[in-house]
Amino acid sequence: MERLKSITIIFLLAMGLLNSIAPPICFANRSSGAKPASVLLQEGLYAEEIEGDLDAAIKIYEQVIAEAKETQRAAAQATYRIGMCYLKKGEKAKAAQQFREFISKFPKQQALGTRAREQLAKLKPIGGFGLVIERTVMDRGSYPQTNCCIDFESGQMFGMPPSPLHNYEDYLRWFASKGIDAIGEADEEPAFLVGLSGVEIATLSAKNQWDTIRPEDIRRKLALSKPTTPAKMVVECKAPAEYIFRTREGGMGILQILEVKVNSHTRIRYKMLQEPGTVRPTFDFGPEVERIIYTDETGKDCFFDLDTGKAFSIPQGLTRSSDPEKGIPWILENGIDFVNCVGRLQLWDMVAVEVEEKIWDSEDAVEINSVLMRDPSKEFLPTEQEEYIITAPFIYAFETREGGIGLLQILEKRNTYLKIRYKMLQEPAKIAPVEVFGPVIKRVIYQGGSEYECLIDFESGKLFKVPEGLKDSRGKESEVLKWVKETGVDAAGDTEGPITSQGLQGFVNDLVARPAVDGWNTTPRELVATMGSLLPEPHGKARMFGKGALPATYFFKTRDGGMGVLQILGFTVGDPRGVKIRYKMLQKEKAKSPIDLSTPEATIKSFVKAVYNGNLEAAKACVSKDGHDYDEFMEMLATESNHPFQAMIRAMDTSIPVEITSKDITEDRCKIKWYFTLGRVYYIGDTKIKKGTHQKFGSYLELVGDKWLIRDI
Repeated sequence: MERLKSITIIFLLAMGLLNSIAPPICFANRSSGAKPASVLLQEGLYAEEIEGDLDAAIKIYEQVIAEAKETQRAAAQATYRIGMCYLKKGEKAKAAQQFREFISKFPKQQALGTRAREQLAKLKPIGGFGLVIERTVMDRGSYPQTNCCIDFESGQMFGMPPSPLHNYEDYLRWFASKGIDAIGEADEEPAFLVGLSGVEIATLSAKNQWDTIRPEDIRRKLALSKPTTPAKMVVECKAPAEYIFRTREGGMGILQILEVKVNSHTRIRYKMLQEPGTVRPTFDFGPEVERIIYTDETGKDCFFDLDTGKAFSIPQGLTRSSDPEKGIPWILENGIDFVNCVGRLQLWDMVAVEVEEKIWDSEDAVEINSVLMRDPSKEFLPTEQEEYIITAPFIYAFETREGGIGLLQILEKRNTYLKIRYKMLQEPAKIAPVEVFGPVIKRVIYQGGSEYECLIDFESGKLFKVPEGLKDSRGKESEVLKWVKETGVDAAGDTEGPITSQGLQGFVNDLVARPAVDGWNTTPRELVATMGSLLPEPHGKARMFGKGALPATYFFKTRDGGMGVLQILGFTVGDPRGVKIRYKMLQKEKAKSPIDLSTPEATIKSFVKAVYNGNLEAAKACVSKDGHDYDEFMEMLATESNHPFQAMIRAMDTSIPVEITSKDITEDRCKIKWYFTLGRVYYIGDTKIKKGTHQKFGSYLELVGDKWLIRDI
């Protein structure tokens, strides 16, 4: 039998199936020590090609990869053969992953690399083109250095790093961490050699092929192309110029340079290949948001980030007259989109196009997106000489540097502030979950400052008396606010003065209330649409009066964002008078748990998915509090920490499932080995981890009740 194996291996060598390993070795002459990689490769090939035992072959090849210290060629052969084994088993996703891993790990193995790319091209189904995306990429040498880098997959634009990096390798790492594919290069002479400089992408000229090239042509032509840095995409004579490209993530498409302005910008459009059957997510508007933006003269809440809805004050150490170089890093770090500059919104690194008023009410998401894409002549091109400013009362379609798209309007202009409203497009998954009304709560609230319960926290339904030490609040504003924050108090009874002005009032000026005649039976959707984006007025406290025919109905929103419907039913007799109310508040409909802890495998997969999606509370629920690494886990999963482990998980390729390689259960303990696959380059310190690498873990879990929880990752 051993003789037959040797003869078979010689035959396979002659057929070229093992053309890069050592000559065959007679199996009868094995030493008692570890087998050389060349011998293991022969055994694996025999198991694969002669015995047809693909699982045994895969195990042998994996052993070669783990032990192949004598030569990288053996590990390369084994990696390629594993891909072929999976292909024969019909497991195409795993086969494709092996071929991708081969291409990434063994770039010097050119002959096998060609075959791996050919196999990968066959495995990848051919789809059509996605949407045409237009962008204006600023020259990287322009000031400020914004919108000069682009990620083709997402269409997202980036500036250069806020602080200059030390060397070329540092820049490459930074580009990889952001997924950046190209940089604006419009600062060179002569003008016919400017355009884009690709980062770790493969490019080929495709002159005059924008309308005629087929997806299969792009795949075929790029199959053997190697990524380079820089990969020049330039206008050689006159625009337009076309190139096909493949990014470090494997995305392919065709790009057209429409216009180049030396020392300013390069205007491009491109379209990328999609998998067959890809359904582009439908977008809808999120809630309308209203905000008060103070002027920069006040220094308070005058900067604003549209994507998060956060307002920022001028930080300590900066003033309106500060050197712009000092403010740029802070602005970029906080994602700031504009500042209220004496009654006008001065934009920072974003696009704004004036639109007709009717678009606000039409809620046509496609039309808004197309306005920003089809009319690049109106795009904001930030230069030292030009500033694009939004003024009242026009409506603008906008796109932020992070790619957020929406509509914005200035509603009110005062000496010290502007009142704006805006709404942004959101994917269905990001739109607020369904809400329902909770139970009806009835209370009697007495005159503020009395010995009776005169204050209410709507969320909990609790009533409070004013603490003895705060009844005279003069000079104690900070103490009052601290107590309000601790108790959650929202409103106070107000039953003094004319009957028409009696009812409830916000205890501090952070309650919002609006009359709502016949509003008790409103739907949750209608309530959110009315109150969701409202903010307290800059001056004054919210009032809810019990005048006219009772009950009097109001919509309200608390400082914590809770929304509800309240009715003033009447007043008590006596001194002090009390106001009788009933109310109901929105609460989230109970959603299906995002985690499954029923088995060790399910827990690991739930944990990884939760970290990847940024649902860190769900990730924490997968961890045992009795584990010796619990504190380290909590630090690792802290929302604000941006821990390297989170970054590593978010670099995974979600098209390839988390793979469980072994599991050993003893009563209520389990040791499990697993890995996920990197979808892009990742750095651990200065060490570069290539796309396609398996990140392997050996984790320990314990059974707590009916849940498997992680003790050690």
